[in-house]
Amino acid sequence: MNILITGGSGFIGSNLAINVLSRGHRVIIFDSQLNHSRLGNEHANMTLVQGNVLDYKELVGMFQKTAIEVVVHLPALRNRESQEKPFQAHLVNSTGMINVLEAARLTNVKRIVYASSVAVYCSPAYYRSLNLDPFCIKEWMPTNPFNVYGATKLYDELMAARYMEIYGLKTIGLRLAIVIGPGKTPGSRTSEFNDIIEAPVRKKKVSISSYGEQKVNLIYVSDAVHGFVCACTADDPRHPVYNIGGYILSARELVAAVQSDFPEAHITIEESQNERQTASAIDSSLAKEELGYEPQLSLSEAIINHCQYISKGL
Repeated sequence: MNILITGGSGFIGSNLAINVLSRGHRVIIFDSQLNHSRLGNEHANMTLVQGNVLDYKELVGMFQKTAIEVVVHLPALRNRESQEKPFQAHLVNSTGMINVLEAARLTNVKRIVYASSVAVYCSPAYYRSLNLDPFCIKEWMPTNPFNVYGATKLYDELMAARYMEIYGLKTIGLRLAIVIGPGKTPGSRTSEFNDIIEAPVRKKKVSISSYGEQKVNLIYVSDAVHGFVCACTADDPRHPVYNIGGYILSARELVAAVQSDFPEAHITIEESQNERQTASAIDSSLAKEELGYEPQLSLSEAIINHCQYISKGL
């Protein structure tokens, strides 16, 4: 199968590219900033194309030349940057998505799998007001994003659904939980979870707000990749979007898990009476049922794997 990954040399994309290549698929990476170091020696066995998803004509021409069967679409401005640059966020996150959808429609691509996010959901208080459990968010529950990033992702979902209904283009959106793992770019609102896991290796003192017992859903990068693979290869997915998550736990429980494997980890918990703005404790049972997705690593395995990878680079 010919699989094109837009943003294929990024954090998730590079891990996905290496995975699908190992499964015998042809991999074409389309990225505005090709990063060979993320791809390692495997990049020599891939087709790397430097380009911008905002260049619609380039996308169409490239789709035609490479006989793409499945597209995995990943590029987006992250949460904080989207909030600071809303116009740019609209261009990259939404116009880029429309360009990919339209290019696929015109070139008979069989399936598009794209990264959505838990950011399309809303606050725990919002779900409580509807008598819904904010720590077991399901796909049918109302979406109500509070920030620019979430709004662009919800727009992408709506447009993908229209392309599927009107033009028959098969699209699958994955509402990813908070992705953790080595290689995640620091500085995002959720990179603190990486900091906690890496504390024993980097020998740094780390502090995190507890947000009481509020649960979040963390997914290790290899499991996020597994979710994309499942979505690319599932025989007959019946829904347009799926929650893809890993471990539902509080910040306090994550700290306890890290210190269980690495007692020397110096992590301070700061009590907070506030809640995180997004209810991210998603339920992934629909993805298990229809895509065959389940996390492949336990939390302890993910923590140890993460720390071993980081220690090799120090």
